[in-house]
Amino acid sequence: MKSIQGVVEAKCPHCSAAPFEAEVWSFIRADSDPDLRDAVRYGELNLLECEACGNFFYHEAPVVYFDPEAELLVFVMPHSYEAEAGKWREKMKADYAAIRDGLSREMKIDYEPLIFFGAEHLQQLLEDMLDAEDENASIEAAALSLGFKIAPFSPAKARAAGYPCRIPYAGAKPAPESFVNAALEILASGLESPKLKKLLADVNSDAAKFPVR
Repeated sequence: MKSIQGVVEAKCPHCSAAPFEAEVWSFIRADSDPDLRDAVRYGELNLLECEACGNFFYHEAPVVYFDPEAELLVFVMPHSYEAEAGKWREKMKADYAAIRDGLSREMKIDYEPLIFFGAEHLQQLLEDMLDAEDENASIEAAALSLGFKIAPFSPAKARAAGYPCRIPYAGAKPAPESFVNAALEILASGLESPKLKKLLADVNSDAAKFPVR
């Protein structure tokens, strides 16, 4: 499934000019269209220029943002839709099922979608994900420099739990004890990692919380 763009009738809120035709995006496939991902991050997606007065404005309409590498599927609704949030959440479930079924031959989608009312919430999430990626890269670099191994963890589950998606461990295979030993040494080396600290605290309190099997 590729990114989808369509033609709409856009009405400038800054002047009384007649509506004009404009192209806007309704589905973003972020892994294959990084420029569109950046447009979302910088608040430029579906930003239109009025042909009459030259002012810029957003064309507010539902947008689906999909990044399979990050295990992220987001339905972005206009702020005005929040008054009927229940209705739109139900529609999201139906649309999610259609997207999942349509991509079933290409990939498996086993993570839950998100719904935001307002594109700024997706912008913030993407910024947070960039910070998380830097933190994950630092964990991996520190682990490898100390002779430890890395086990991948679901990005969607890691985001939800506040854990890293690259889990360090010592020894032959990932396990609670081998993770704790690696995490303690990595943190003692001077690495600042709130995500690694959170996972370490959770595993120390309950070994069953170790997320990699």
